[in-house]
Amino acid sequence: MDSDNPRARTGRHRRADVLAAAVDLLDRFGLADLTMRRLATSLQIQPSALYWHFESKQALLAAVSDWITRDRPERAQVLAGFGFAANAAPDQARWGDLLRAEAVWLRQALLAHRDGAEVVASTLALGLGDAVPTRHLHEAVVAAGCDDDTAAAAAQAVLHFILGSVQHEQQRNQAEQLGVSVPAAPAIHHAFAGQAEVAAGQLPGDFALGVDLFVDGIAARVSAGRTA
Repeated sequence: MDSDNPRARTGRHRRADVLAAAVDLLDRFGLADLTMRRLATSLQIQPSALYWHFESKQALLAAVSDWITRDRPERAQVLAGFGFAANAAPDQARWGDLLRAEAVWLRQALLAHRDGAEVVASTLALGLGDAVPTRHLHEAVVAAGCDDDTAAAAAQAVLHFILGSVQHEQQRNQAEQLGVSVPAAPAIHHAFAGQAEVAAGQLPGDFALGVDLFVDGIAARVSAGRTA
């Protein structure tokens, strides 16, 4: 059993079990129905017992956010698809592909859980959690040759794009599951150069194009800075 899975530990009153139950409720019912009372009921404990493990609901959601975006083998597989080792130092010559790989991985991680983008966005907005995706995106932009302040701002911009794109995608999917008629989104045909096998049938064209626009913009800014 995967030791990174919060379900891997048994014992009703352990922090990992509370987290596992929270992730399960999120996947089954969504963020709106993930309440402390419902969580306590699922664990057959009093709501007050939850606060031994998490001081508030915001702290609980931060832990859920960290679990969704944590480093795990699936990320390594995505990076390998772009020709990177998971623990290798950022390659300045291929920083753009590294940024693309991190964007693809984060999208997959968010889509793996109902309302995943909303959970992570709300956590990061409050300055909570480990901010793992921010760190990875920042490292990729630094490798482009940006100064640290510019890299931090660019990483935040890319992160906001990914979260907004996935949240939009999840809302559309949930509406369709409820039988709501959702107009078809405009078809945008775009794939990462040389990575058709990664994007084909999995990555929406508008998402791939958006990430490429960030890569192009960052490259242009770095180039202009060097010229100046």
